[in-house]
Amino acid sequence: MVAQANDGTTGAARHEHGRLFLLDGNNIAYRAFFALPDTIATSTGFPTNALYGFCSMAIKILLEQKPESVIVAWDAREKTFRHAEFEEYKAQRKPMPDLLQEQWPYFEELAASLGFVNLKVPGYEADDILATLARQAAAEGRVTVIVTGDRDALQLVNDSVTVMSNTRGSPRSRCTIRRPWRSASACPRA
Repeated sequence: MVAQANDGTTGAARHEHGRLFLLDGNNIAYRAFFALPDTIATSTGFPTNALYGFCSMAIKILLEQKPESVIVAWDAREKTFRHAEFEEYKAQRKPMPDLLQEQWPYFEELAASLGFVNLKVPGYEADDILATLARQAAAEGRVTVIVTGDRDALQLVNDSVTVMSNTRGSPRSRCTIRRPWRSASACPRA
C-alpha cells in the first residue's frame, strides 16, 4: 500500500494515523521562560511567563499542524543512568531559576489539559524518551515530528521523523529539518 503522508511525501506502508508530535517538555519550558519577561504574572504576583510561553507554543502547534496525537516527554527528577557512567555529568549546569521552579509543578497539568500525554521515565531524560518513541514510530512507518531546541535530536531525522526546532527561544521561531541533517540545508541564521 502506498499512501500520501501529511508532509506531502509518499512511501510504502505509511502508518494510517495522522502525525505524531513529540515535545521536549523541559526544553520548551526553559526556552519559554527565557524568551518572555519574568514580569508576566498573575494579579497576586505568581510568575507565569514560562507557562504562558509553553501554552502559546502548544496552541500554535495544535492550530497550525493539527497533529493526531501529542506526547510530551519530561526529564525524571532523579539522576539518570548517565550519572552512573560519568560522575561529572551536567555538574556545570546552573540550577533551575527560582521563578521557573515555582511554575514547574504546573507544566504537566497544563499539557494534560490540552489533551497531550505526559511521559516521564525514572532514570531517563526527555531526549531519551523522544528518541525511543521516534524510533518506534518510524518502525511503524508513522510520520513523527519532534519539537525541541536540542540539536542532538537531529540524529533522529529520517524519512518518517522530522525535527521542528525552536532554537531562538521564542514560541514563534521554528525551523523544520525534513531530511537527514547532513544533506539538508540548515535553519536560516538569525
